[in-house]
Amino acid sequence: MGRPSRTYIALGSNLGDRLGFIELGLSRLRDVSVGMTLCCSPIYETEPWGMKDQPRFLNCVAEFVVEMDPWQLLDRLMKVESETGRNKSEPRWSARNLDLDILLFGTMIITGERLTIPHPGILQRRFMLVPLNDLTPELEIPGTNLTVQQALERCGDVCRVEYFSSSPI
Repeated sequence: MGRPSRTYIALGSNLGDRLGFIELGLSRLRDVSVGMTLCCSPIYETEPWGMKDQPRFLNCVAEFVVEMDPWQLLDRLMKVESETGRNKSEPRWSARNLDLDILLFGTMIITGERLTIPHPGILQRRFMLVPLNDLTPELEIPGTNLTVQQALERCGDVCRVEYFSSSPI
């Protein structure tokens, strides 16, 4: 067990029952959440980032507190992705039933082969910043000297991020 840490997880799905996979991911995050109710941004429909020739994604960000270290959380997230049919040997940025990415973990900065926090693409991806901004615009992204709102205002990503629905929780 680690000390309590507020964490932000990006959820995305662009195959099958996209909303159902997002709801399943949120349910699994609720299972590891402690000390507060899991909060979730609205859900957005977004253009694919990276590999463009694939279906549009549903994306959102969940905020909650965990009492585990970030590597334990990563293992849990990878297990949930695997249970929904995710195959890590597929090409990067390919279509998937469920993608779970740690965006922020408390104030930690981690740079490693297995895990990088803040998420290495957070400043370049509107599909992460828009829902994160809904939850916590004034939060400073560790190591950047930027709040989430400032990062969103400076983001050069032109991929469309459109409101889809309110949070399912």
